[in-house]
Amino acid sequence: MMETETKKIYLNPPPIDRKCHICGTHVGDLKPFGKEGDPLNGNFDGAKLVKTFRALAEEGSCPELDVILEEQNRLMKLNNNQWDEGIQITLEQQYGMEAVDQAYFYDQACNTVGSSWECRDCIIK
Repeated sequence: MMETETKKIYLNPPPIDRKCHICGTHVGDLKPFGKEGDPLNGNFDGAKLVKTFRALAEEGSCPELDVILEEQNRLMKLNNNQWDEGIQITLEQQYGMEAVDQAYFYDQACNTVGSSWECRDCIIK
């Protein structure tokens, strides 16, 4: 009788390159998660990468763009929290069109969450 091979379907597979998304270390060089004492809730004993969710950009990571967003917020407050084209024009005159566009993309990235496969050292950062 011929044995049939069991195929596994992974609905949530780890990254193809098998590396931590934060530090880039390959799973072959990582220490596995333990049970008690590791910084996560749940039993990840033996896993070398765990999927987590993070913002695509960290707030405060780009101070020159934070200044533009703070100015936008100040102008919005002066305008009863209403957006109008005058705010856009003022920002572009102060900082330039390209910098204002970059600030908007940065703000979107700070408020957009994506998945990340991380090792035990990076996941607590």
